[in-house]
Amino acid sequence: MTMQPNSLSTASAKPDARKREMLFHEIRAALHNPDVLEDNILLNYVAALEKMLAAYDHVPILHYYIALASVRYAIRCINRDDEVGTERSFETAMSHLEKALTMKSDLAEAHILEAYIYAQRIIANPAEVMKYALRIAEILGKAKITDPNNPRLHLVEGITSFLIPESFGGGLKKALEALNRAEQSFKTYQLESPMFPDWGKEEVYAWLGKIAFEEENYGLAKQYYQHALSIKPDYDWVKNTLMVELNQKR
Repeated sequence: MTMQPNSLSTASAKPDARKREMLFHEIRAALHNPDVLEDNILLNYVAALEKMLAAYDHVPILHYYIALASVRYAIRCINRDDEVGTERSFETAMSHLEKALTMKSDLAEAHILEAYIYAQRIIANPAEVMKYALRIAEILGKAKITDPNNPRLHLVEGITSFLIPESFGGGLKKALEALNRAEQSFKTYQLESPMFPDWGKEEVYAWLGKIAFEEENYGLAKQYYQHALSIKPDYDWVKNTLMVELNQKR
C-alpha cells in the first residue's frame, strides 16, 4: 500500500507510526490556538515535526506545518522586536513551503501561507509594502486557481488589501469585501483531509474590527473584537492590543 502524499498513516500501522500520527494531530490542533503555548513548547513542536521528516520527508503537508509553526514563532519575534529571530523563523518557513510546493505545486494552503508571511513582513516593516505587493498578488492568484473558495485565501487577501494602499491595488473597501468572503467561506468550506489546516476564523473578525476602527465606527469594532474573542478567548492580539487601542478611543 502506497502512502498518500498528505498522509502519515502506514499499512503496517506500527505503534511508533501511530504515536507519530497522534503527535502530529496534537501539534496541528495546538497551532490553531498558539497564544496558549509557551515559546519553548512552540519550538519543541517545530523540532518534533522536523524529526518526523526522517520517515515522512515526502509528505507535503508535514512541511506545511513546520512552516506554520515557524510563522507562529516569527510573529512572536516581531512583537518583541527580535529581528534575528523573525528572519530566522521566516527563512525556515519559506524553505519548507518551497519543499511542499516542489512536491505538490497545486497545494493552495502553501501559497496562502507564503502570502501570509509577506503580510507579516509588511506589518513588521510597513516601508516594504511595495516590495511585496506584486508578489502577494501573484501568489494568491495561484491559490485562487486551485482552491478559490478557501477561507484563508480570502482572509489573507483581506489582510494584504488592508496593508497595501488603494493606489497599489489594496484599500479598505477591497479588504472589507475579501474579509466578508472569508467569513462566508468559513461557514461552508470542507477540508480536503483531517490533516489540513483550519486556522484563521477568529482572525477574520479581528481584521473586520480593524477596518471598523479605521472608519471610526468604534461600536462595530468592539462587536467584531468580541466575536473574535468568543471564538478564541486567548487571542492575545485582540485582548492586549486591539481592545486596549479601542478603549483609548471610547
